[in-house]
This record gives sequence, structure tokens and C-alpha cells, in this order.
Amino acid sequence: ITLLLMRRVALGKGRHIQLSDPVTICLRHIRIDNVTNPVCVFWDYTMSSWSEEGCRVESTNLTHTVCKCDHLTNFAILMDVQATYLPPNHARALQVITYIGCIISVVCLILAIITFQLFRGLKSDRTTIHKNLCVCLLVAEVLFLAGIGQTDQAVLCGVVAGLLHFFFLCAFAWMFLEGFQLYVMLIEVFEAEKSRIRWYYLFAYGAPLIIVAISCFIDPYSYGTDRYCWLRADNFFIFSFVGPVIAVILANLVFLSMAIYMMCRHANASVSMKSKEHSRLASARAWLRGAIVLVFLLGLTWTFGLLYLNEESVFMAYIFTVLNSLQGLFIFVFHCVQNEKVQKEYRKMLRRQPWLVKCLG
Repeated sequence: ITLLLMRRVALGKGRHIQLSDPVTICLRHIRIDNVTNPVCVFWDYTMSSWSEEGCRVESTNLTHTVCKCDHLTNFAILMDVQATYLPPNHARALQVITYIGCIISVVCLILAIITFQLFRGLKSDRTTIHKNLCVCLLVAEVLFLAGIGQTDQAVLCGVVAGLLHFFFLCAFAWMFLEGFQLYVMLIEVFEAEKSRIRWYYLFAYGAPLIIVAISCFIDPYSYGTDRYCWLRADNFFIFSFVGPVIAVILANLVFLSMAIYMMCRHANASVSMKSKEHSRLASARAWLRGAIVLVFLLGLTWTFGLLYLNEESVFMAYIFTVLNSLQGLFIFVFHCVQNEKVQKEYRKMLRRQPWLVKCLG
């Protein structure tokens, strides 16, 4: 595989100008990893291709190559690319971990969605945020399992990459709203709560849609690569995902820090609170713990994922795969199993269905 590694240097505006003494040109390498065999070339307008005629490599190092040519025109450097792949044994192990982990995550997300949808006693903006976060992660996990490797079909691969881009951005948007709603909940501890769910839907699905639409308009060919159906990481296109993710994580850290501060402030007044207000504060405290872990889990998952794409490290690949598999399990455990309101709803359901108790017992 040959890669055009240098930004071209244009001298003579495309005309082939012969020189009595060769010109020396120093070109900086755009890429330095896994590339070898630099060749000095110029663009032959007659043949519409790169040509080595009259050019030679004077010297080269890791970051620069010096060329000497006996004419002036458009110059560049071509280099051989050495693709780096995971060893077969690690690739198989990661595939098994991915499938098992994603299946566990999908099952847990489905259980969480059913829980949030089934029990009327859980209806609130908070539950709606949890539910939509689960839906976005569920769709993304299923797409990841079924479509991440469809690289032999370029159009399908691009569509899968675009959908993954959209649903993962939606998941991070709902995660942002987790932090925002928690902060609002603490502000309104002594006030009537107003539903903002319509605005939440508009933001959480509208903003990612705009980002994906603009990205697709600018460079549709960066959706999907020859190795996986995801965004290209060898150019700036990946920042259409990384940028919003970093913004969400930083914003959530601010919201959670403010929530912790307000929680500590309200703790001093907890003795004089009414039972309903005290219960609400306790609920917010449990939500805060879950939100903090969720921010770090999603943040670390994609940090290691991006490091893996950049470094091709086996260690990074394992960490990303395991953390990605834990997301659904974590949400189900923290927001369903350990949630007191959910536990009460489960107990009510069991009391209304005695046959279910007998089956489980």
C-alpha cells in the first residue's frame, strides 16, 4: 500500500521547468508511524500520475525527507504503509469478549427499559432520561455487534458508521442531561418541579442529528474504513465525535461538582426538612453516585477506545472491550437493582402476581 505522505510543494505553477542545477526541497512527514521507503515524486500533468523522473532522495529521517530534483513542478513524497493488526489469538479473544459482553449489556439494557416503561410509579423526567439513555445505548450496541465488521460493503459500512455516530452522540447527550437534571433537582428541592422533557428530547436527538448531517455533508467518505465501520481516525473527522464527547464530559463534571456542593449544603438543613423533601434529597444522593460512575465509565470507555485506534495497543483493545461491555450492566444495577423506588415497584408486582413468587421461589 502506498500513501501520499506529504503536502505537495508547487513550484512553477504546474509547468515542467528544467534546471541546470538540481533544486533541494525538504518535506515534512505528515505521518511517521508504520511507514517506510520514501520516494520523491512530482505530478506529471501529461500522464496524470506521480513520476520519479529527475528526482531522488538526498536524505531522510523519522520526520523529514530531503529531495533533489532537476526541474520545478508539484513535488510530494510517496511512502509504503505497513498496516498494523492485532495478533490472531488476541483478535479471536477480543471477538469472544465483545460478543459475550455486548450480549450481557443488551440483555441488561432491555431489562432496564422494560422496568422504566412498565412501572407507573417511576414516571418522571429522571426516569425518561434513564430510559432514553438505555434505548440509545441498546441500538448502538446492536449496531456494533451486527455491523461494525461489514467492511466489504462500502455503502452499508458507511450507513452503519453514521448510525453509530448518531446513537453514541445521543447517548452522551442524554448523559449530559443526567447531570443537568440532577443539578436542577437539587435547585428545586424546595420548589415545584417543572417538566422540561420536550426540550430534552429536542436537544438529545436534534443536536446529534445536526452534527452527523454536517459531518456527512463535509466528508461522507470518512464514514467507514477498510477495517471497521466507524469514523476515520487518520484525519480530523474523528473530532466530530471526540469534540462533543469531551464537551459533555467536562460539562457533566461541572454539574456533578455543583451537585456535590449543594448536597453538602443541604445536608446541614436535613434535620428540619419534611419527610418528602428528605426522601427526595436521599434519592438525589443515590442518583449522584450513579451519575458520577456513569460519567467516568463512559468517559474511560471512549478514552481507551480512541487510544486503541491511535496506538493499536492490545492492552487498550482489551480495556475498551471490557468497559464497553459493562455499560448496560452498570445501568441496570445502579438504576434498577439498587434503586429503592424500583425495588418497591418490583415488590408490588410480586404481591399482585403470587404465581410469579412461586415460580421464583
